[in-house]
Amino acid sequence: MKKIVIIAGGLLIVGLLAATWYSSIKTEKIFALQVEKATELYGHAISLSLDNYDRGFLHSRAETTMMVKTSPPLHFLHRMTHLPWGAKVETTVNREAYNKQELAEIESGLPFDQLQVISRFRLDGQSDIRMKMAGIEVGGGGHEISLDGLEMNASLNSAMDDGDVDFRIEGIRFQKADSGAGAVKGFHGVVHYREQGGFPLGDGVLRADEIDFGSDDAARYVLNNLAYRFNSTLDDGMLNQYVDIDFDSLEIADEVCRRGRLKFAITGMNAKAVRALQETYGAMSKKALTGDEIDPFLIHLQIFSKTMELLQKGLHVKLENFELETDAGKVSARGSVDLEEMGRKIRPVFDVNAVRAEASLHFEDGSFTSGYRLISAMRGEHLPARELTRRAERLSDTLVAQDILIRNDDGSLVADFAFKDGAGKLNGKPVSR
Repeated sequence: MKKIVIIAGGLLIVGLLAATWYSSIKTEKIFALQVEKATELYGHAISLSLDNYDRGFLHSRAETTMMVKTSPPLHFLHRMTHLPWGAKVETTVNREAYNKQELAEIESGLPFDQLQVISRFRLDGQSDIRMKMAGIEVGGGGHEISLDGLEMNASLNSAMDDGDVDFRIEGIRFQKADSGAGAVKGFHGVVHYREQGGFPLGDGVLRADEIDFGSDDAARYVLNNLAYRFNSTLDDGMLNQYVDIDFDSLEIADEVCRRGRLKFAITGMNAKAVRALQETYGAMSKKALTGDEIDPFLIHLQIFSKTMELLQKGLHVKLENFELETDAGKVSARGSVDLEEMGRKIRPVFDVNAVRAEASLHFEDGSFTSGYRLISAMRGEHLPARELTRRAERLSDTLVAQDILIRNDDGSLVADFAFKDGAGKLNGKPVSR
């Protein structure tokens, strides 16, 4: 019996050792594929390379370099611990890849002792990533930004084209020498990411408890409880984007509006035309990444050309809901724009007859004046409330006299616009070209 136990234990140990050795081989292949996939997905923004990989039995070591536009390269060190069922990877900054001066410059803003990412992945390539940092500060040239309490968790499949990410940042502070300062409190989000047809798609929600920004010579903005929900899909060669934004309150100087909401959708975008636009932008980004000189006029011309091609393929924009509550009442709007696919004969001319649009705007009694004061505050104007009210009433009277707005019996102001067959109507009356 004792011999059987010893033999069984020996076989178990041999099996675990063999599995660990297999894990070390598999880990090298998975890691190389992940670097390659990251470059494929994000090559327009970053350049990532695998510089070295030393494979061992229980432990391995890899070195990578990441370039972000024209910024100095970031060198990373990855230490792998092999287990029979997978591997654990600890990623830190590779200090040995920098000289003393470079190290001092980077450490002035990046806390190397805190910058650590822990990844765990199984032998099928699925991975879990964890990152936690107490704080980070980066500055220079009068610009400063700091992050406090960063936590991120992510789970990705083996192809890195499907996964879930959730993160939280307790606080973000930024300072610009010429444009004031700001802060974000409680920034957090949950995102489900997926790649489909070569497009990064997904759905999720981003939230911020408070956003505060402004400068000494301009109005200060305070936005409370912001939620940004989104969903992007690819169906039958068409890309669709759905967005729903809401917030509890927005304070600008002494003006306050509440319960704001903006919900819209952009659907029916031709995927091939979108890809052509992305490839054009990506090619320009890669040139900027390598420091090559680029003609700004050529950039705008090429992007404009691809944008026109996208529009010619047709798309639909729908403003499902816009609402904003002021102290005096609610402001709301709805609308849509439909672009039919334009025939090749008229390219590259934009055919206005392919456009269908409609929109409606509604001001409850007194909300037009409140909205005027809000815009005045946004522009940084400092005028007495009585003067602002007088100007708002004079403007509304002028717009009513010109039939741009219609005043109802209850004091509300409305406007309706429609565009069809190359001609527009405002409040039922033709609009002259």
